[in-house]
Amino acid sequence: MGDRSVGSAPTGFRTVVITGGNSGLGFASAKAILEASHGAPWHVVLACRDEGRARSAVDQLIGCTNVVGQVDAMRLNLASLASVRAFAAELTKRLRTGTLPPLHAVVCNAGINPGTTKTITADGFDSTFGVNHLGHFLLVNELLPMLQLPRGCRRQRRPRSGAEVRSACTRLERPSRLGPRRTRCRCRVRQIIGFGSAPL
Repeated sequence: MGDRSVGSAPTGFRTVVITGGNSGLGFASAKAILEASHGAPWHVVLACRDEGRARSAVDQLIGCTNVVGQVDAMRLNLASLASVRAFAAELTKRLRTGTLPPLHAVVCNAGINPGTTKTITADGFDSTFGVNHLGHFLLVNELLPMLQLPRGCRRQRRPRSGAEVRSACTRLERPSRLGPRRTRCRCRVRQIIGFGSAPL
């Protein structure tokens, strides 16, 4: 998806990524953020699976009369870990080259609820669990190095080491290694994977 920002990106802007920002709560969140008049203005990146709907959402947001920020869209399919990594790599590249303002927030809004229909992600996970949880976990972990701290805050020691997080991300590539038999919380895992209504 091409850059569909409002004007140029002046100094002082902040970037926020909103998954599933083309409709529903994600679209409403994007609109509210773009119209926010307090603090530095925002550059909103709509992270969406459907390019056509994303472009339509960008056009609608640009047409809002009270918009003070900027908006564009990038393709992201949370049902594919390869797509998540590609999105994070492209966004990181744009942040490092100055094409985008510094990243200050990630809104993990996207989610699915297939009901009683059994669907699987590209990596072999239950779709509800894979999209609503694993995809967002990997996305945030990939973007953490670029995420800016609020003014006046200090970075706290993370509860998990980098090696532990990398190990968890590696296991995402092998669904069999995350099966109920390989965790002490196997009953809880079954409850999450079989949960008909997404807890998000």
